[in-house]
Amino acid sequence: MCMRINIEDLAANALIELLERENRREVMFAGLSRYGQCVMQVLRVQDAEEDVVLVYARESKLLLFSDYTDYFEPITEGATCVGIRLREGVDSTMLWRRFRSRITVRLLKAFMDDNAYAALTKKAA
Repeated sequence: MCMRINIEDLAANALIELLERENRREVMFAGLSRYGQCVMQVLRVQDAEEDVVLVYARESKLLLFSDYTDYFEPITEGATCVGIRLREGVDSTMLWRRFRSRITVRLLKAFMDDNAYAALTKKAA
């Protein structure tokens, strides 16, 4: 069996953690990538038999902003998109309803893992 983690689920769950722990409303792609890798590692430790795939490609990032425009907007530096910001009026309750109410407990625990959160908030060296 294979678990697939889409970028919209990764981004929403990262932003839920940032909102609830630090009241932050944005995430940079570098932190999101580290968070995704750590979430995958947590899931693999829990069940080494199950494959975990993170869908984190340029095309999926672009679709994130068109498919979930009510929730997210891009953060740009010049012409480059460097991160994701929550739209005005979006709160963690809205994200919980849309993105956490339909996932497995195992995946939810991985998204909430303290090591995954630490990877998300680690400052680039």
